[in-house]
Amino acid sequence: MLTNTQKESIGVKFVLEKLDCHSPYGVELLRRIAPFGVGAADELCRCFDNIDKALSLPSQDFFALCGHLAHFLNIRGIAGKCESQTLNEVELFEVKSFLLAYSGLMDSLHKSKFTLEGVNFPDLTNALDILDPKRLRIAPFSIENNFSNKLAEIRQQKARVEASIGKLGLTEELLKERAAIVACEDDEEIRIMEALTKKIREHAPALRSAMDSVGEMDLTLAKARLAKDYSATRPKISASCIMFKEMSNPYMEEALAETGKDFKKVSIKLQKGATVITGANMGGKSVAIKTAALNTFLCQMGFFVFASEAEIPLLDDICIIAEEEKSNFMSSFGSEMSRMNEIIPRLKNERLLIALDEPARGTNPAEGYAIVRAIVSFLSEFDSFSVIATHYDKTIPPGVAHYQTAGLSADAIRRLNSDRGKTEIHDLIDYNLVQVEPSAPVPKDALNICRIIGLDGALLEKIEGFMP
Repeated sequence: MLTNTQKESIGVKFVLEKLDCHSPYGVELLRRIAPFGVGAADELCRCFDNIDKALSLPSQDFFALCGHLAHFLNIRGIAGKCESQTLNEVELFEVKSFLLAYSGLMDSLHKSKFTLEGVNFPDLTNALDILDPKRLRIAPFSIENNFSNKLAEIRQQKARVEASIGKLGLTEELLKERAAIVACEDDEEIRIMEALTKKIREHAPALRSAMDSVGEMDLTLAKARLAKDYSATRPKISASCIMFKEMSNPYMEEALAETGKDFKKVSIKLQKGATVITGANMGGKSVAIKTAALNTFLCQMGFFVFASEAEIPLLDDICIIAEEEKSNFMSSFGSEMSRMNEIIPRLKNERLLIALDEPARGTNPAEGYAIVRAIVSFLSEFDSFSVIATHYDKTIPPGVAHYQTAGLSADAIRRLNSDRGKTEIHDLIDYNLVQVEPSAPVPKDALNICRIIGLDGALLEKIEGFMP
């Protein structure tokens, strides 16, 4: 399970905050959004079908529906109270307001011919007629005379007494008469509210269903709007691989844009077992892992993904082991191994995506090499998907997929030598992932990066002197 820190680190929190739900029911559904589990492919495809339908809506219909959604108030508490208690006049007004907003939404859905697969919108016309017997379809609500002949008679008596008070003044006799009439009026209003509540109670299940359906539609429209804004793609559901072409991460993309830089989209394919990404520090290994984890997670939650093409299976869970998750009571290495030990028993019965970002970086190189090679070999034996970023050489057994960040090209190094200390690293590094043989050596770009950032000349000279 991804922690809140990990969700923020890979960009999940950023993406969810970009969702623009208009109704309290959409917001409510977003708060409890959960991944589609293994075996829920049909439900996930139906979710994607509904996003596709929303994307195909003409703009005027799309925004009309969003406008109707903004009129809803949250009446779940009132609907719950209705089951066992009498609603007061204000609560009946709020139920009527919901029903009016719902009626307007249904009219807009009918005009646009927009439907959602698997989402039922019950007919609540009869419920609205209970609170709007004149069928005026306007917002104000009060206990009107037409709800009861007795109430009409009482109010006529009250009006006559108040007229007499206006002519004769407030006498003790008129005051007592008015008080008695007001008490009768209150009793009759309470009786009417009890009767109205009883009638509304019969529609309580349909009311709850309508709230759920409004939330489903709201969240679907929000997902569609997000997909359109970021050119997201519907992923294919695959059992055999996790594949992204030109995947991106809007969280990191926006952060880079603030510094005038562009996010470099990358492609990768993870088969069952282990996949290793190697490359120099600052070469983009961590970004690639986080971007793959983000998009895989979003697919599990029923979102289109940030890639030009994608294939993703349904998973039981996504697990990330990275330095930022270290415990306050352990070293980063101890935290990594403890987390690994928690995951291992699950590999026999669950299908996971396990992302390890530079494991064993916090221990000595000799042991670190052995640990990473063992982890890669061990994870390659299971049907889960594992991706490991490392800078250790010779840790990849035969048959394991191996990607390298392209890093600094020969042309980039020539530019570096002619413009030392004046060129941005981001402009020189090629962040593309290139599939290579398992035995391919890890690129050695650390010294070149020192040159790019303009490291002190004396220190740089000493480093060059110690290089093998």
